[in-house]
Amino acid sequence: MPTALGAPPPARAAASAVVAVRKLLIFGGLGEAGPSEPLDSLHSLDLHTFEWNQLEGPGDSPGPRMHAASAAVGCDVYVHGGWNGRGPSDGLYVFSQSLMQWSWVDEETQGE
Repeated sequence: MPTALGAPPPARAAASAVVAVRKLLIFGGLGEAGPSEPLDSLHSLDLHTFEWNQLEGPGDSPGPRMHAASAAVGCDVYVHGGWNGRGPSDGLYVFSQSLMQWSWVDEETQGE
């Protein structure tokens, strides 16, 4: 087993994970602070080089949440729902790895 490079994400539970273009991406989850303070960081592990990176970018991010669902389409990672520490969330967001940017997806206008 290769040794991972870089700083791995802090321990967490209830995180969302997905594989997109040879990268394992982990978003949010429950950290040591407990369910009232979910995490909002996005980390990637390159499955070729085994290097960890924290991904940050401008735009409308989902914010802190745990138990969210994620899906990958090409190099884009979609994050939906989850618990934000105060209640359930129904927002849909996308992180573009090519642009290194978060965006809110307006479900009302998709497909028009």
